[in-house]
Amino acid sequence: MENMAFFFSELSLTQYSIMCDYKPSTIAASAVYCARIVLGRYPFWSNELKMCTGYSDEKLLCCVKVMMELCYETCKEGTMEVFKKFSSLYKSRVSCIAQEIFQEAFLS
Repeated sequence: MENMAFFFSELSLTQYSIMCDYKPSTIAASAVYCARIVLGRYPFWSNELKMCTGYSDEKLLCCVKVMMELCYETCKEGTMEVFKKFSSLYKSRVSCIAQEIFQEAFLS
């Protein structure tokens, strides 16, 4: 879970529009939200997370959408350095897990 959230956070650093349009706290919370989606952790955003971060799921959905689209594009190509970094065993191969999830979702 932690490495997946880090993957989304670092991935967002490569996207100028994310960095300019959202506060760092919004990006961090959205990275956790995205990680929970990819890993199938239900609920995707709980009351505990809302209380810890101060963000409702409605406030995060725009950023989450952009992050998920970026992840999809990155995983489709698999060439970006962030993808390669998080495909290592040291990072639990989370980028490969995300890649498999996206492939299954769009091939089904």
